[in-house]
Amino acid sequence: MELRLEPVSNLPGRGVVTKAKGRMRNSAGLVDMTVRPEPPRPYQPPPASQCEVNETDSNITDTDRVYLRVHSYKNRIVDFALMQYRKYGGEWVEVLRIDCTHGSIHRHEFDPDGTERRIEMIPIPTSTGRGQQSWDVVDAGYQEAYDWMFGTWDERAKAW
Repeated sequence: MELRLEPVSNLPGRGVVTKAKGRMRNSAGLVDMTVRPEPPRPYQPPPASQCEVNETDSNITDTDRVYLRVHSYKNRIVDFALMQYRKYGGEWVEVLRIDCTHGSIHRHEFDPDGTERRIEMIPIPTSTGRGQQSWDVVDAGYQEAYDWMFGTWDERAKAW
């Protein structure tokens, strides 16, 4: 005895199955049910409410100023922004900002004409577990960013 399967539309008393409004189906008439993994989310530090937040705003000279914002969590720096300002035309203008948003430690360099360049310094891996790998990268990256900022300060100041 041979078993033969017939399409539903060929069975007596059955109509043709139609596609519901807005539902996509492939050429075989089946709905695509492929499970796709979510893309990795960029680094997100712990909420500021759970961190120790330190802010420093200091005049270095009459024409140079620095602002530092640092969030610490479990003895690690998990978020930061370092900003260099210069007095230009009688007003304080941002010359440089280094921060760790958008999944990387990167710097924003500003020119007197208002041009901004964003330059990635260190990519931050996607958090795993409780984010400790990412926290370690940000913690170590803070010191590297701080050293770079102050090590190149005079060079940027001359450009203004």
